[in-house]
Amino acid sequence: MRRCSHVWCPFLAALFLAVCLEAQAPSHSSASSTPVLAYPDSQAGLEHLVKDILKAQRENEGARADYLLRSFVLPSPLEWYPRVFGKRAIAAALYYQKISSAIAPRLAQTLLQLDVAGVSEIRVYRFEDSCDDAASANAFGTLLSRVQPIPLYELRFVKGSNAAYLFPIVYVNGAFRFVLPPNLEVSEQPRTLTASAKQQSMVLGGADDSGLLKVDRLVQQAKLIHRVAPSYPSVAMFEHLQGQVLLQVVLAKDGSVRQIRDVEGPCSLAKSAVEAVRQWRYSPTLSNGSPVEVLTEISLDFQLNQ
Repeated sequence: MRRCSHVWCPFLAALFLAVCLEAQAPSHSSASSTPVLAYPDSQAGLEHLVKDILKAQRENEGARADYLLRSFVLPSPLEWYPRVFGKRAIAAALYYQKISSAIAPRLAQTLLQLDVAGVSEIRVYRFEDSCDDAASANAFGTLLSRVQPIPLYELRFVKGSNAAYLFPIVYVNGAFRFVLPPNLEVSEQPRTLTASAKQQSMVLGGADDSGLLKVDRLVQQAKLIHRVAPSYPSVAMFEHLQGQVLLQVVLAKDGSVRQIRDVEGPCSLAKSAVEAVRQWRYSPTLSNGSPVEVLTEISLDFQLNQ
């Protein structure tokens, strides 16, 4: 379901470079050169960390870059994922554990691509509430799926009118960690989170839903027999907010919407879309003459001039 909102796909396609940090490492080393992590749990702390990694890559300080990049790997995912996203997130935890050794090299590659592309600005956002229209389009479902109110960070790499996103990043055991958004059903009602104050991830992808029949959204759209139009939220109208909302849904054998697994779009628009789509109904999909459950996508456009 993930789109190219996390990287400038056309812009970076030619910049897919192999990174070998070991080859870049300086030949000398000493105890005094061993880096120490000292990045606080704040937007400034994360920005400082990313700039230090970019600086180490530019200056061919391979050992330091590798050390900082490996700090992004989440320790004990089998404990962390169920605690933050509930027991249903165990599949995401197992997948994370399986690909954990690839996270640092892929992050290195991504940051190098962005640096070569001439990113002019790095912005860091910290999200605590379940609904925040400042979050990127794919963050809503992840924010909503938390059962523990931990803050989620988002990195944005900006060049002109283009932006690449890295989300979500969390602060665990004294360091920032990159995590994969779990593929969870969106709950019936947004959870109330009391903090102190989102495809496949953009870097590594996600787990497979091989047990369901996948149907293209345009094909499935032709089977829609009951549609409830989403309301345009007043807060979105006030903010002049418009755009597309994408939902990944599981349809029951009778054609009703059984699950909404993932949502991409501005929060206030996404909430309205979820409320409407829960009431939709399709004619059943048959396989070998028997009704089956279906995994598909739904796209809704919110335009102020409509």
